[in-house]
Amino acid sequence: MLSSTRFRSWRISRRTLGTLAPFAKNVVNIVEVGARDGLQNEKGAIIPVETKVELINRLARAGVTNLEAGSFVSPKWVPQMGGTADVLKGIDHLPGVHYSVLIPNQRGLDDLFALLDGQPTITDEISIFTAATDAFNQANLNCTTAESLKKLVPVAQAAQDRGLRVRGYVSVVIACPYSGRVDYKRVREVAKELLDMGCYEVSLGDTVGKGRPHEVAEMLEEVKRDVRVEKLAGHFHDTYGTAVANVLTALEHGVRTIDSSVGGLGGCPYSPGATGNVATEDVLYALLGSKYRVAGSNGGTIGLEDIVDIGWWISEKLGRPSASRVVGRLHDCRYLHLHVALSEIRFILLVGRYPMFQKLVSKSYVYDPRPNYPLLITAKRYWIPDASYDNDALTLIFAHGTGFHKENWEPTIDDLQELLLRRGGVRVREIWSIDAPNHGDAAILNENTLSWGYENIFQWEEYARSIHSFLSGFGTGVDVDFKSRNLVGIVQHRRRRMLTVGYYPQIKFHSVIFCELMCMPREYTGPAGNMLSSGAEKRRDTWPSKEEAYKIMKSRGVWSTWDDRVLRLFIECGLRGLPTLDYPSKTVGVTLKCSRAQEAACYRDGTGSTRGYRLLGSFVRNVPTHLIYGAIDDYLPAAVKTDIIDNVVRGVENLASFSRVEGAGHLVNPRGLAQKIYDALNTPLGGIGAKL
Repeated sequence: MLSSTRFRSWRISRRTLGTLAPFAKNVVNIVEVGARDGLQNEKGAIIPVETKVELINRLARAGVTNLEAGSFVSPKWVPQMGGTADVLKGIDHLPGVHYSVLIPNQRGLDDLFALLDGQPTITDEISIFTAATDAFNQANLNCTTAESLKKLVPVAQAAQDRGLRVRGYVSVVIACPYSGRVDYKRVREVAKELLDMGCYEVSLGDTVGKGRPHEVAEMLEEVKRDVRVEKLAGHFHDTYGTAVANVLTALEHGVRTIDSSVGGLGGCPYSPGATGNVATEDVLYALLGSKYRVAGSNGGTIGLEDIVDIGWWISEKLGRPSASRVVGRLHDCRYLHLHVALSEIRFILLVGRYPMFQKLVSKSYVYDPRPNYPLLITAKRYWIPDASYDNDALTLIFAHGTGFHKENWEPTIDDLQELLLRRGGVRVREIWSIDAPNHGDAAILNENTLSWGYENIFQWEEYARSIHSFLSGFGTGVDVDFKSRNLVGIVQHRRRRMLTVGYYPQIKFHSVIFCELMCMPREYTGPAGNMLSSGAEKRRDTWPSKEEAYKIMKSRGVWSTWDDRVLRLFIECGLRGLPTLDYPSKTVGVTLKCSRAQEAACYRDGTGSTRGYRLLGSFVRNVPTHLIYGAIDDYLPAAVKTDIIDNVVRGVENLASFSRVEGAGHLVNPRGLAQKIYDALNTPLGGIGAKL
């Protein structure tokens, strides 16, 4: 058996080799420094440990694999770095993610080792630092550059003996706030000494943020005389607005690792006037459509929309605007409009190749079908202004599941758009997502009406009726002739939402895609309905704020397993402020738009499920039908799925397509579901249409 130290050293060497392969393939590695270098210079109140933990966890979930988690420096000198040990204990420690800590001296290393004695896997990497000038080191470390390097040798050696990776930093590689222009030869010498003492990589920092692209190029060419470029990283501050340009220059000169900070957080306590690091959002945006690909977790990339969201969130926490130019451009697009706005940014780069994605926009509508139907309808439209379409272009109609709302489809819509962009295939004219009358925004508009007779049982046929009324044009508020459109219904979870058989006028559908269809025989509906309605009535439905609701849900129960984009939209668009009819005396906090009573009323509807079960066989014979299930039979019993396929549909050969989303259960993940929807939309149907 390998000893602990030997095993960890082996793991280090594997990861070191792993950084060399992307180098040859124009893959860019991001080291996210926001939680350490970004926060260390924040003035005012000390940032809570909980906020730092949430920031790091959010970044890791967004695909970041290399993060600075904090620093074992004296809180007397850098107060914001107090509590780093608690931060390391509190973060989730996702597999494949490296959470490094800055170690200034032997005392800091001793504090880390004391922590590792009790929790040996809490981190696998440290960073050490010095500067290219004596003046900066005197201000920062009270010693010369040579003296600081001498002190770092035993620190680096002890860390490596313990099985830790060591990364080096060289500050002020372009200009020093105390001594002016820096001698690039000295940068080369210091970088080489750090590598010689065992650092696997050296990050070259334009700490003052005065560097210009030609100066970065000159500095790198000098350093490369003694140091292999794959051992170098770029670290640029944006004081003079040149950070992104300097990043691109570094990449052109062979560097493949870039330090960046979400929201442009940062500044150096010992560099007067220096502003934040280059924003991670701005780096990601700058590389969109280029020859470079940003590496992320699990072989993927880092989600730009997620990073923008995180940058906005942490900036709000700190009580100031984000320094990111991307976030600044999108400041009106946070939360429910975020995915649409970012799609516009991403797709604008490929105008001409895929013209349907030139300018994706969205708009929310209130549709009034009265007197033909008593409940108001809310819907959201995603479309391309001024685009032209042929007759085969599809209009997608999304219907959500119990307890959700129309915006919860946005991550799937966003991921579907990415697939259409990359792979082509069918053309989509526009997309609509419609709230059930007692869910989402519609629940607020219909609050009084729902209290007049829908409280005990809300039949899901009401959702089907509302969709039929909306598509038929029997009302005001939406000026679209759906009867002339090539419609595809995409339905999540329950009952017979799209089975609007018997409603007139009939609506022609190109096809229907059922996702985790829950129609079932009566022997299943009774027990399931009782369990679900009882759970809905007992669930927590008030929180002090949306922020607190997110924190609670993210750490508990089934919510903690959701795609973070879905959870955020669930909270932002599915919660409302108090008071309400259910809580007339509460004036502070938030509650569900779809109340507990209304959710329970939906689960008490047994006829919708059984009627849908009886009609499904006939429906499939007349309407091209795609069926998508999660591969994990967690919520919907395998017996129900088998019964539908074997006894109701009478074999998958009678479906337009049948598929399962790998690794997903009843609450199917957006990316996997988008892939299956994309496949279904591109399945040849021979031009068959149907009327519902």
